[in-house]
Amino acid sequence: MNEGRPPVPTELKVIRGTDQPSRVKKDQMQPQRLESLPMAPEWLNEYAKDEWYAVAEQLHRLKMLASVDMGLLAAYCQQLGVFQKAQRELEANGYTMETHNGFEVPSPWVAIGNKALDQAAKIGVQFGLTPASRTRIPQPKQKEANPFKALKTGTNG
Repeated sequence: MNEGRPPVPTELKVIRGTDQPSRVKKDQMQPQRLESLPMAPEWLNEYAKDEWYAVAEQLHRLKMLASVDMGLLAAYCQQLGVFQKAQRELEANGYTMETHNGFEVPSPWVAIGNKALDQAAKIGVQFGLTPASRTRIPQPKQKEANPFKALKTGTNG
């Protein structure tokens, strides 16, 4: 049975501008943000490594990447790597195969690819990597330059 919506992390509330001090949990885990981009795990295939660097760069730029996230990010990339491998197998060998009894059945790579894509989508939601989950995470606001501040302080810049 579902227990309702999952709680929204405090950092996401700050980005959204909906944080209220009275509702902030005092004992909320605050993992340390990574200072630099982490290397991809060696065991990822080439496609998954490319995905790792693309996603890690975006998450790092948004200050949304912590050391505790590495395992889940690796799983996300690995599942996309499996999906990509399944697609290559299907292109090379077709979407169906013949059993020893002569029946035509779907290739096992269809199920493997579907499962991997489903898992990647579920993990991707946690990082805001799906179109629907991105709509819930607003872009951090850029501070606008105040031209009157320079006049007030007597500087040009």
